[in-house]
Amino acid sequence: MEDTLKNFIKQFISYIWTMIMKSIPGEKQAMARPNPSFHAEIRLDPTIARKDAEKLLPEIHEALLSIENVRNGCPVVLPIDKEFSKMINSVLIVSSDASEGECLTISDTSLTLSNLHLYKLLNHDAQTLEAQSGEHDSEPNIAGSLLWELPCCEFDGFWENLIFDDSIKDELVSYVYALVRLSEKNANSAVLRVNRLILLHGPPGTGKTSLCKALAQKLAIRFSQKYRRIYFVEINSHGLFSKFFSESGKLIHNMFKQIEELTDDPKAFVFVLIDEVENLATARSTLLNRNEPTDAIRAVNAVLTQVDHIRRRNNIFIFSTSNITQSLDEAFIDRTDLSRFVGYPSANAVYTILCSCIREMQRIGIVEPGPWFSEHYATGPHYEKLTQLSRRASGLSGRCLRQLPIIGYSKLPVDQLSIDQCLDVLEKALKEKFSENVRCVKPNWVYGEKTASALTGY
Repeated sequence: MEDTLKNFIKQFISYIWTMIMKSIPGEKQAMARPNPSFHAEIRLDPTIARKDAEKLLPEIHEALLSIENVRNGCPVVLPIDKEFSKMINSVLIVSSDASEGECLTISDTSLTLSNLHLYKLLNHDAQTLEAQSGEHDSEPNIAGSLLWELPCCEFDGFWENLIFDDSIKDELVSYVYALVRLSEKNANSAVLRVNRLILLHGPPGTGKTSLCKALAQKLAIRFSQKYRRIYFVEINSHGLFSKFFSESGKLIHNMFKQIEELTDDPKAFVFVLIDEVENLATARSTLLNRNEPTDAIRAVNAVLTQVDHIRRRNNIFIFSTSNITQSLDEAFIDRTDLSRFVGYPSANAVYTILCSCIREMQRIGIVEPGPWFSEHYATGPHYEKLTQLSRRASGLSGRCLRQLPIIGYSKLPVDQLSIDQCLDVLEKALKEKFSENVRCVKPNWVYGEKTASALTGY
């Protein structure tokens, strides 16, 4: 019924748009709907110097314009007889205006030379930034945050494996990109209030943290022409508390000071993630009512002060996540440019998640190969059974769903499972997961939303 209603609405909107277009003179129709904007993400071979590939960008652009049957977010096959073909590992053409897998019509106006983004994945381990108060030698330095340089191998694949019911990924990319562009244009903050701070909230296990990392990786590719170095800093919100009075605020101050030093380089851009921000920005009224020590209130004040201070830099953006938005300080929420709920999946999204798990098990040889899992294959007993399992799994987080195949395989650890065996062990794992009565089966409304809007595989 829900799908039928959605299709009716789409057809109705399409009909209205057609009527509007027919009423517009032909020469003005091109002005009525702007051309879509596409981006080509071109991953170079690690051995290739970027400057060598940049010389061939016009030729690469011409080759991309000549390719037919390009699908949004799907790998593009380049001509093998070109000089640049050996330099490139992969190419994706993406558009926020189209759904994933949708056929794109490429032209020199929709895919401009400036929207070709060359990048190489960096294979570096995360660095630890220590938070120091500098006054108590008896307290060891705290691992205040982890730092990666982007785009990195560790975050590779996050974007593709994030599966949502809605278009939250594309919406957030466009939103963050717009905020950064406004800052670069030196927009008057008294008129256009741009804090470059967003909050993703919702139940545990729905992929808020992975989504932040995927967004940073995606935007690092887009910004690679403008910025020489792009960093991602994940703040350890649990560790920035001291047993000494008034030290927590100083730890937070020093942590942000280290981050600010990264932005001193105008050719560097810094993404910051404050995961489970409720640890640092608990509502001060709640702390007072619970007779919490004043150091906790000082910590909240320090976070708010540092957010206000650091937003003066145009080359920084802050992501934050929370499982319990009700406990957040109102002043922190007021500073966010966008607050977005990330909830549990619908049955359709669960089906897509489980399909991706089975495809991966087939890839590594744990499950026998078979075409039934294709997204376009919607008949047969295997499809029916997986559809039923997906409906029953509604209410599980993406993290729980990704665990089901592992739990299932442990029940029957043979060399290779048949498709029927695979679905049987998935069903057993699902029963076991629900019998645990774990927190991940709470409905979305417990976390502030009445309907499921998104999920992830992480």
